[in-house]
Amino acid sequence: MATRAQEVLRSGDPDKAAGLHGDDDVMDNLYRDVMDRNWAHGVPAAVDAAFLARFYKRFADHAVEIGRRVVFKVTGTLPVELKVSTN
Repeated sequence: MATRAQEVLRSGDPDKAAGLHGDDDVMDNLYRDVMDRNWAHGVPAAVDAAFLARFYKRFADHAVEIGRRVVFKVTGTLPVELKVSTN
């Protein structure tokens, strides 16, 4: 997502920018997978995994925000489907 966000910033392509939203959906699903598991590795490892998953999820949210702002810069409008994630 970092590479795609960088490409979006460089190109200013609103279609690529909107595509970051789909990548975020994949990251959201991965986050749910990590958090919904039966954890058998102890509490410290569970806490580490939860923090790591959350940090990756927030990173993805920031990439989507970059895409959202590029779309706004190019088109002058904010697509509803590219709203900032609150999860």
